[in-house]
Order: sequence, then C-alpha cells, then structure tokens
Amino acid sequence: MLQRDGKASGDPAVLKRSFEGQLVQLQPWLAKQRTIAVLPVTYHRVVAAPRAVADELAAFLALPLDVAAMVAAVDPALHRQRGAATGAL
Repeated sequence: MLQRDGKASGDPAVLKRSFEGQLVQLQPWLAKQRTIAVLPVTYHRVVAAPRAVADELAAFLALPLDVAAMVAAVDPALHRQRGAATGAL
C-alpha cells in the first residue's frame, strides 16, 4: 500500500527502520498524555499466552469482553514471518 501511494520503498529493512523510528518518537509523547492510557502488547506474547493477554485487555478496557472468543481467534499458524515482529503495539 505504501509503495502504491509512493510513500515508501519496498525494502523491508527500510520499512522496519521507519517503523522503529516512529515507535521511538511515539513512546515519549504517549508518556506525556494524561488522557491516553496505553497497554503495550507484543504479538509474540499474544501467541504465547493468549488467555493472559485477553484477560489483561478486558481488565484494561474495563469491558465484559468475550475472552474465550478472543483466545480462540489466536492462530499461530497464520503468522508468515516468524520472529520478525518483536515490537509492542
């Protein structure tokens, strides 16, 4: 999509550096926002412990989420580039 819009090269290393740079800028900004709460969750933790992450998310949002459905939606077989995504979102 970025290539199509002429906003980025197709080089995964360039995209990774850009994303990591944006995360570095975002973290201090988020820390200063008194009206924004953030729950960092890594992809790998979701795959490794989906129930724990789903429980944390439900508690964080203070909503009666369907935790069982959330856990059932996690399918590690769908990940195409194992080990590539290590950052929190």
